[in-house]
This record gives sequence, structure tokens and C-alpha cells, in this order.
Amino acid sequence: MPRNAQNARTERDIQNAFITLVNQKGFRNVTINDIAQLAMINRQTFYYHYQDKYQLTETMIDDLVEAYDELYKKYVAVKLRQVTLTSRIPMLFPETISLWATNRQKVAALFSIEYNNYTLEGE
Repeated sequence: MPRNAQNARTERDIQNAFITLVNQKGFRNVTINDIAQLAMINRQTFYYHYQDKYQLTETMIDDLVEAYDELYKKYVAVKLRQVTLTSRIPMLFPETISLWATNRQKVAALFSIEYNNYTLEGE
């Protein structure tokens, strides 16, 4: 599926609806119809972007882990420049806190989901 602005907006809307519903009802109680209705799309549009709510969960976890990994890579790059630990912490701590704060609802939803031993914590 080509990635364009419309696809990105639709995926954002689907993910936001999913986060809201998981935090309200719990993962097991969320249906594709629920997600589609809250995202104001039809079911076919959901299925154009995701196979099911499990793939949606995996995509969201992968995206969050990737963002966190980017912060870690920055930490490693800083470390390789022989910056002291006391200098590194103030440089990266605000970014780490910002990542978690910006994604607070997403993190809460994703931490509550576990299936087939696949969890945000495990990833």
C-alpha cells in the first residue's frame, strides 16, 4: 500500500480510535466495527490498512519500539563521543520523558494488551 498523506491520516485516525477503545473497554472487547465507527471509516478501509486488530497492535508496538530505539541509538552515538554519564543523562532524559508523555494514552493501551506472549514490554 503506498504511503501518502491520506493513508497516514487514516492510519492515525484508526490508531487513535483503537487507543481510545482499548483504554475504555479493554483489548478483548474492541471490535473492528468499534474502531471503524470511532475513526469514522468503513470496515473495508480498516482492512485496507490492517489485517486485524492484532496486526494493528503489532504495528503500533513496532512503531513505538522503533521511536524508543532511535533515542537509544542517539545515546550510543553520544556515548561513543566519550561524553560522561552525567553529561548524557540531561541530554537524553528530556527526550525520553517527552516520548513517553506524548504517547501516554498509546503506551497505556499497548501495555494492557497481551496475546500469544506478544507484549509491548517484551518488545
